[in-house]
Amino acid sequence: MFLIPICSLPLLLFSGFFLKLNEMPTYLQPISFLSFFRFAYEGIMQAIYLDRPKLPCSEAYCHLRSSNKILSLMGMPTMPFYLTLIILGSWILCLHVIIYATLLWKIHYAKK
Repeated sequence: MFLIPICSLPLLLFSGFFLKLNEMPTYLQPISFLSFFRFAYEGIMQAIYLDRPKLPCSEAYCHLRSSNKILSLMGMPTMPFYLTLIILGSWILCLHVIIYATLLWKIHYAKK
């Protein structure tokens, strides 16, 4: 019970949601590639803002009219959307395999 929050807290902190990826020190940026929260957050942002037409603006100057400008301000790298989905799918598959192996191991040692 205590292990899951301990493991998921660093993944959430390095996801880019609280601390933008380009604002992290360079020695901590590789940790963000291990976070499935990062790829979920990037996927959501890309699903909303990627390849959209310019947003309507009633003012004379609109800084965030371009959806690509919003993504660059959020520090999102230019990763294709399908690659984000593949990474998230592989995370889910790996977690299922780990959970299945753990359950088999627990059952095996419970029978002894």
